[in-house]
Amino acid sequence: MADMFRGVDKTIDRHHFSFLIKQMLEEFEHYVMFADIFKKLVGRKIDVDTDPVQLPEEKKLQARQGYVISGSAIDKAAVLFAEGGGAAMFREGAKVTGGDLEQMIARAMKIIYDDEKDHFREGARESAERVRHAEDAAQMKAAICDVSRQRVSMRLEMFRSKLTEADADAFIARLQSSASVSMAAAH
Repeated sequence: MADMFRGVDKTIDRHHFSFLIKQMLEEFEHYVMFADIFKKLVGRKIDVDTDPVQLPEEKKLQARQGYVISGSAIDKAAVLFAEGGGAAMFREGAKVTGGDLEQMIARAMKIIYDDEKDHFREGARESAERVRHAEDAAQMKAAICDVSRQRVSMRLEMFRSKLTEADADAFIARLQSSASVSMAAAH
């Protein structure tokens, strides 16, 4: 971010830079809330060197960084558009009830939901500015599908779902088929 600052109003739009700073602050605040929950749960501060565990599918999701650093404004906008796609998890988590720990979790989930639910709007604005041709739209669609599909794999692993990757692929194929039929009927 510090390196990007030198480019504000030169090569980097000030509004976009402001959005990125706010997004970074939100993400850090999310970490702080969950680190506090961790402390409440285990009775000590988190050890950032030994406690965090990143599941293999979550590590693969870091592939979205490839889109972010690709130099392609379309790929960057696609990743931004895909942000907040998992907001329903936080919306539902905000409904948790119970004791102090559950209240902490519900409060964190509510704050994260409120922060995340509209990220796609910024992505949509960026996307609308970047997509000029059918090739641009195809590139964006491919990036959104890639990142979103990886998120599905991450959630399957994270929640130890009984759904398999094949189940997820079949479900997505049915949705795509249904959408294609609906679009064809509209024309």
